[in-house]
Amino acid sequence: MSFNPSPGVAEARDIAKKHGDDMVIVLRVSLSKNKLWSASYGRTGKLCAVAGKLSDGIHEHMQAVFEKVEQRLEQKG
Repeated sequence: MSFNPSPGVAEARDIAKKHGDDMVIVLRVSLSKNKLWSASYGRTGKLCAVAGKLSDGIHEHMQAVFEKVEQRLEQKG
């Protein structure tokens, strides 16, 4: 497994170490910035790959939900 120095992965890694978890997925939402971020960490290379796929799926689903929420907020204006 290679070390990923990105801030999001570092946050997920810190959470995993603090709680003794094998995988962590972090999802951040900012309505004011109109942004959705996700990052993942896995203790081993295989777990990292699984966490990455889970994170990608969650991010994709949440992006769709996020867009619907934005549309509703715009309609209520």
